[in-house]
Amino acid sequence: MSDDIDIQDQWPELFAQLGPEQRESAAQALAHAKREGRQVTREDVIEIIDATRGALPPEELTRRKMPPQ
Repeated sequence: MSDDIDIQDQWPELFAQLGPEQRESAAQALAHAKREGRQVTREDVIEIIDATRGALPPEELTRRKMPPQ
């Protein structure tokens, strides 16, 4: 849970546009990425928040995260 709070504290203005359940969902997804060893960037936070709000389709988020082949 501390990872969730750290991420929200780092970019509170991005999380402000989410409701409580959306905020928790986005924070958990980002904390999971950190636990996997990824360095979460502001762009990552924006993409997850956009996907959580429905402004970015999940398949587009997946496409952006896949390495080119």
